[in-house]
Amino acid sequence: MSTEKRGQTPHTFKRTFLKAVLIFYFMRFCLSYDEEFCEESRSTVKKVPSCPVNKTMWDAEALKKNCSSVSHNCSHNLLYHCLINPWQNSTIEVCAPRTVIGYGYCAEYNYEGGRVQDSFDAKPCLSCYNDYWSTDAYKYAECYVVNRPHTDAAVRYTTLSNVKVISGAAQEASCPGIWVGFYLFLNQKIVQALLWNQY
Repeated sequence: MSTEKRGQTPHTFKRTFLKAVLIFYFMRFCLSYDEEFCEESRSTVKKVPSCPVNKTMWDAEALKKNCSSVSHNCSHNLLYHCLINPWQNSTIEVCAPRTVIGYGYCAEYNYEGGRVQDSFDAKPCLSCYNDYWSTDAYKYAECYVVNRPHTDAAVRYTTLSNVKVISGAAQEASCPGIWVGFYLFLNQKIVQALLWNQY
């Protein structure tokens, strides 16, 4: 019996080690995955003098922008937005996936981050009492007030420091189903297949 136990020990160690390695690489993938980034949205950015301030105007501009015709590999559909840029010195139209904006914040489009996000640097939105979809930005006209003088450099460039930081917990939450599925698959399929000839 002791010989049999000793014979199983290397297999148990191999299995545990293999699981640890595969889980480590999967964690790296999951934590680096950013489903909000949308490369193709960047090519749709257009500076505009003002943004719609009611649904009728918003829908009319959305029809002209025709975001549904833009080919993309983003995680969600591209929808019309008219928002401020991260410096609040320009209003822009863009086709991008919608996102939830936290109460008290305006929505902005960050070119470098390829996303719509909360504008943490802008003055608080006093009329934004609740979280809202970024496609409802027209309801909050105060967010379209641009405070800084226009400079070409500021419109063209942005830095990663302006991109909303997604906490590790939020990133993990973005793929909980993948975690569970991966672990079960790893337990029952991959390890058994790799170690099948060891038994």
